[in-house]
Amino acid sequence: MAKGNPARQKMINMMYLVLTALLALNVSKEVLNSFFEVNKGIERTTTNFTLKNGDTYAEFDNAVLNNPEKYKAVRDKAYSLKKQADAIVDSLQRMKYDLVLAVDKKVYLGSDKDFRDEEGEIIKEKAKTVNWNKLNNEDKNKAVGFSNGKDNREQSGRLFYYEKSAAIGNEQSATTRKKEMESLRDLLLTFSEGNDRLQTSIVKNFDFSDRKLDNGKGKSVNWEYYNFHDMPAVSALTLLSKMQSDIRNAEANVIDYLKKDIDAKSLKFGDAEGVAIPQSNFIIQGDSFRSTIFIAAKQEGQEPEIWVGDVDTSSGLLRSAPI
Repeated sequence: MAKGNPARQKMINMMYLVLTALLALNVSKEVLNSFFEVNKGIERTTTNFTLKNGDTYAEFDNAVLNNPEKYKAVRDKAYSLKKQADAIVDSLQRMKYDLVLAVDKKVYLGSDKDFRDEEGEIIKEKAKTVNWNKLNNEDKNKAVGFSNGKDNREQSGRLFYYEKSAAIGNEQSATTRKKEMESLRDLLLTFSEGNDRLQTSIVKNFDFSDRKLDNGKGKSVNWEYYNFHDMPAVSALTLLSKMQSDIRNAEANVIDYLKKDIDAKSLKFGDAEGVAIPQSNFIIQGDSFRSTIFIAAKQEGQEPEIWVGDVDTSSGLLRSAPI
């Protein structure tokens, strides 16, 4: 998982492109529902990335506990990436909630068991109708579980890139997210220096250049317009989930690279010194001197206890005092 599972990521990208093309047509309700299921799959993948990343950060923390001088700098570097990635993922999560709230006037969060009864019917009382700021932290981390207005083509552009407002200089939320992800991309590239393959993947997944409409035959438009103007709500929702997945995937790859890079270049102990063990403590004229010479590792603060006398290792009872 730390390597990002490129096969799964390519499959998700392909499914997204196919369904986006279908949505350009007058498609059936079944296709819209299928697109929403793709969104759920992407969210599950993002959750897996997040859990795996948590394990990697825990390894950084443990390394710092054992040897702060050696590992604190790289741990702090990894956590600076985490802080920036977390902030963008949270902002994208808010955009998803705001979109469904604008379309449906209510949002059902979590999995089906969180808002459906035993017969599979939606429990209306489970719906959230408040704005994002009034949600508790637990609800903010839940996925959107249901949407009724999947074919709505107005709210995505109105909320995230309203062209008339952008034309008079008002920065839109889609533009803000793009700038944040560009900054994150630059940080990812800095931290992955020396790994050309990883950097190529980052550049590809964080490409915010202008796009051409009509399958590359029409006029060029900016990234924000291309992704959110006149876009069905379910497609915009899935796109936002894909951005979150790309961020967590890149984060996983880079922090794994940082950890492996440190492990490869550092010793597994605090210090080393030369040790000589002579075969004899004295020699006389004409004799030869022989000694075993080697380099020994040591770690300050982890001196062993040496016991002299009888020690019962099975019971832990000690019949003599430690040196």
